[in-house]
Amino acid sequence: MKHTLRIFALITALLLALPTIGCLVKKDSSESSDPVPTGEVAAPDGLHPEETAPETDEPVPEPAEFDADAIAIELGDIRITAGEVQDTFDQYVSMFAYGYGLDEETIGQFMGMTEESLIEFYMPQWKAQQVGITLSAEDEARIKKEADASTEEERNAILIMFAEAYAGLEEEIEDASELTDNQLVVTLDAIHEELAEMFGEDYTFDDYLEMRRKSYADELRSDRYSELLREYVSASVLSDTEEIDAQYEAALATQKANFDEDPAFYLACQNGDNAEDDFSVCLYVPAESARLQVIRVRAEESDDRIAETKDRMQALEAEYGALALNGENEARQAEIEAEYAGLAEQLATMEADLSNAAKDRIDAAYAELSGGKSFEDAMNAYNEPDEDGSSLLTFVILTGEADPDYPELTEAVASLAPGAYSEPIKIDDAYYIVQLVERIPAGVIDRASIEESFREMLLKTATADDAWQEQLDAWYTEATEAAVYHRETYEMITDVYLSYYE
Repeated sequence: MKHTLRIFALITALLLALPTIGCLVKKDSSESSDPVPTGEVAAPDGLHPEETAPETDEPVPEPAEFDADAIAIELGDIRITAGEVQDTFDQYVSMFAYGYGLDEETIGQFMGMTEESLIEFYMPQWKAQQVGITLSAEDEARIKKEADASTEEERNAILIMFAEAYAGLEEEIEDASELTDNQLVVTLDAIHEELAEMFGEDYTFDDYLEMRRKSYADELRSDRYSELLREYVSASVLSDTEEIDAQYEAALATQKANFDEDPAFYLACQNGDNAEDDFSVCLYVPAESARLQVIRVRAEESDDRIAETKDRMQALEAEYGALALNGENEARQAEIEAEYAGLAEQLATMEADLSNAAKDRIDAAYAELSGGKSFEDAMNAYNEPDEDGSSLLTFVILTGEADPDYPELTEAVASLAPGAYSEPIKIDDAYYIVQLVERIPAGVIDRASIEESFREMLLKTATADDAWQEQLDAWYTEATEAAVYHRETYEMITDVYLSYYE
């Protein structure tokens, strides 16, 4: 869970340099009923009571007995301080009570939300400790590096924003190091003044940045614990042989029904078109198939001549149709027919030139293969790279019946032995050379050959489906029951608000 609300409110206050931040929850008798927060809200650390109080010369008093370092909630070995409770509670007030008064019921709801969100935030660390999960030195080093980088990015943004507001910075800059010495002094003075109003005279920009650095690190640490818990849950799933067998039988039954009804589902599975589906590992072959490697050369796109010619022909078609519909201007119709015929001839010539160029390339590829070049090297030399930069083109087609997408390839590989390749084949606007990698017999695929892939698939689904959320919910319930609340250390927070709004 992220401290997004805290970050939003605090950064908004700092970057906009709000001089009257205390009016966020101004009591206004003209407003109707108090808001009732609904739904789950991320656990943010927040602002302090003086930030959310109505406009007044008197700040909201801090209770004399309040100790921000006192232990407020214990969750195993984790100690949540009263200061964290205060920060989070204040944030809920500032975010949800804008323009409203506060009554005892609403304040009680905010405090309940505060406790829930803090438990939710620390639950991954608590559960990880219970099951023996710890962060490695590499984890901690990465967390520190990312927290430092995020803090520096925020520092830079704040300096630039305050410089624009207070130091007369007019030109756009991306790095605060471009500020002059005088601009930097004025900017830091403005930031310190704002922080003094929010947190007290002794609170410095360095204090703020250190607080943000800790916040970023806490968030990253919580995220990492969650990732490790996912792996822990997945490992437990993959250790249950009976469960794996049940998942396999269910997937096999589904694929049999779907692939037999429409082999296109099988081809999509084999060729990765449904890689994001829950079951993306093929367990069943509905008809004899073949795995191919392919060299494909398409006719290259021309310059603008072909596009311009086609556009002109379409315009002539539209004009001719309108004239013919109304039986008008036969002379113009004849002119259009003549021009159109000439353009069609030119278009055919240009497209033939492009096709011939593609034919020359595929012939060159075939010649290199005949000269001993490996099929993989030829693919790298002649295929268009995909999004990942790979030029290797491999896919499966049906051979027991005509492939619905590539019937010409079905015919071409019918007499090939594994490792052999075809002569160039023209399909639409492209030329192909195909090499037979293997023939795949119809029926259930040997489980041992796909066991590793099947387990990887289960690993993915085990951490992505509803079961993972159910586990999180169960752990949250467990954490709330295990938590020890020392409300005497922070109950005065609500008392201050209640006394202020009486």
